[in-house]
Amino acid sequence: DIPTLFLAAIATSLLLAVSLATMACGTGMEALKPWAYALLLHTTAYVLFALRGAIPDVVSIVGANTAESLFVALWVLALARFQKRSLHSALLFAPVALTALVFYALLHDLTMRILLGNPILIFQELTLMYLLRRAPGETASAGRSLLVVSMAVTVLLTAFRVLAVALGHEQVSSLTARSSLQTLIFLTGSVIPLAGSLGFVFMMKERSDRLIEEGRRTLDAIVDSAEETIAMFRRDGTLIRMNRKGAERFHMTPEEMTGMNLTEMMPPEVAGPRLANLQRVTASGKT
Repeated sequence: DIPTLFLAAIATSLLLAVSLATMACGTGMEALKPWAYALLLHTTAYVLFALRGAIPDVVSIVGANTAESLFVALWVLALARFQKRSLHSALLFAPVALTALVFYALLHDLTMRILLGNPILIFQELTLMYLLRRAPGETASAGRSLLVVSMAVTVLLTAFRVLAVALGHEQVSSLTARSSLQTLIFLTGSVIPLAGSLGFVFMMKERSDRLIEEGRRTLDAIVDSAEETIAMFRRDGTLIRMNRKGAERFHMTPEEMTGMNLTEMMPPEVAGPRLANLQRVTASGKT
């Protein structure tokens, strides 16, 4: 049921767009903005597809396919920004303009629109996959793998459709004609944005986790290089961390001391005032 698949794609993309746009308001999540805008364009494309017949073909056909091409272009832009890679604007937006031109010129020839328009989309998707290539020595990424698989499935289905139409095996009489391949193509319209967006979010989380871990190691190195005792305590006096120089003064390792209480580390007459000072600082915020 092609119309139902259109509705599924619209609902999925709109929900994703709103969710990611909300997430993009957070610090360090700016790369999600063009990704969310792209999903809104994908939603628009499927709304125009669904309205075919109720609105002029020049709007539904040309508008929908141009929006879909721009959707992929914005995904490419978001990924390039996230990976800090520069792409010429012509590489991003020339395929969008060419898509609009092809579908406008071939407005009444569905077969030629598929044969000439879909390869442009494949080129854009391959550009996205090129950006996802792993650099030498770079660790594997579950998010990248999910996004690569999503794009690979889309490219293969689109290529099969072009080949089937070119060889006369796929007779496409209309946009909503029922065929196995056409149904799979439109089914990916709701599945691929979800899988691809999850992959991109996972990539962002993996980078964030990696930066946090690198920051933690740097902080550990700085703290452990100090000649003075540096310790972090909870309000109740439980030790969270002590640097190596401080632990050596107790003839222990930092790992052995973690979790100990001030009252275990020092005599009562020393630990008592220190614990009181610690609780005063945590309560007032004043040293």
